[in-house]
Amino acid sequence: MTVKKDNQLIGFMFVISMFSVGIYYLLPMIYVNPYEYFYGGELKSYQLYHLFFSGVMIPVTSLITGFIISRQDYDRLTVLKKLLMIFIVLFFISLLFNGFIGLFIVPISGMVVLFFRDKPLIISIITSLILLSLYFIVWTILPALVAANSNNIVYSSIQQLNNYLGVYRESDIISMIEFNVQSIFTINFFDKFLFLSLPLTFVGSIFNRLNIEDYFKQKGTILMIITIISGLIIKMMEILSLGSKSGRLIGDNIGGVIMSLGLFLLLILLVQRLPKVSEFLFENIGVFSLTMFMIFNLIMATIFYGFGLNYYGEVKVGYLVIIILIITIVIFVLSMLLKKTKIRPLIIISNENHY
Repeated sequence: MTVKKDNQLIGFMFVISMFSVGIYYLLPMIYVNPYEYFYGGELKSYQLYHLFFSGVMIPVTSLITGFIISRQDYDRLTVLKKLLMIFIVLFFISLLFNGFIGLFIVPISGMVVLFFRDKPLIISIITSLILLSLYFIVWTILPALVAANSNNIVYSSIQQLNNYLGVYRESDIISMIEFNVQSIFTINFFDKFLFLSLPLTFVGSIFNRLNIEDYFKQKGTILMIITIISGLIIKMMEILSLGSKSGRLIGDNIGGVIMSLGLFLLLILLVQRLPKVSEFLFENIGVFSLTMFMIFNLIMATIFYGFGLNYYGEVKVGYLVIIILIITIVIFVLSMLLKKTKIRPLIIISNENHY
């Protein structure tokens, strides 16, 4: 049962990641102030999308990774090998398709946290609290206060935007890879690893060691609702401040983490309360998630980049959601077909044996 539940969690995580990643195939959002770029209904669509999916990709995947790898059911050395495989695949996805994805830092966090699996729980608690405090104070609150007392406007970098539009709308694969490398460094991947992904992976492992699943068998709904609503309220600050620097920092860095915690608790609740539904919809996707994530990015690149349909910078946010929903259905069908075959590409957790 543990393996099935873990695959369901991975399946849920995969779907959330698709929506979080999808916006980076629309535009290089890190260089764009949406309140300058979008207008009217398109801006409202972006705000709704941003409210639920911005700042949650790395936190959610980190929480679930820490939660799963802390199970004593799984052999430590085998887990380490799997994490290394996941890192290699995710790194090449960032390198080949889009450098803003940056999910390759999560398996690195998993490798670190794995070695604390049998250590006293207090070590994980203290480490996560220190790193998260630094993230919230040094990388979020202090810069937000500085921004609020100075020029608090986020200006779109038109030159960078045009550079990305020029490269991704061409068929020059080498230039695309060069821009992806630039994007990897632009997202400050080391800081995100050390002060965001690593502490939240520790938090996920703490939840597993405290056996949060038993708590959610009986209750936990109120806690989940409060957490999600709190995250949404904080993320609304960015919308209400019209995308100011301080609002973006607090909304993404603090609201995104709290929202991710709420989503994580929601996934635990769904797996516990709706086992048949979550098993049918998400278990197979979880089993083949790494392969499916590669397929998802390949499809998105084919739709948006110059070697394919060349829609980079031209698709509206609402259409982007529809595209991702259609790809989700395709991936659901593919995972069902793979289940009926003996092909087992890039399996993270096997249902036949624990790994």
